[in-house]
Amino acid sequence: MEYGFFHPDRGYWQATSKPSAETLAGYPDGTVSVPLKPGADYEWQGGRWFQVLPDAAEALAAEREAAIQEAVQDMEAERLATFRAQAETELAGAKTVKEIQQLRDLRSARSKARPGR
Repeated sequence: MEYGFFHPDRGYWQATSKPSAETLAGYPDGTVSVPLKPGADYEWQGGRWFQVLPDAAEALAAEREAAIQEAVQDMEAERLATFRAQAETELAGAKTVKEIQQLRDLRSARSKARPGR
């Protein structure tokens, strides 16, 4: 069973089990036991949870940022997959450890020669 706590300066937190008396004594003065927070858009005010609806502009900006981050991750994953395929192709013909090291050295030199790196 989980337990909720709130402190005016530290905010809300949950414990995954009932805290011992020793643990409770270590909580800062002013900490109160509260019902579990019903959702992310709730704030503890005046002894109860109130839903606080996000500002439309903030919500739009957050959604836009999340979509950008997702697109960047997809692009990075595609780029890494391409690099891996290129490396596998280059290394497929190597028959010795020395040939593999030579290919690594060549790839490193090409990487260093690229502008912006």
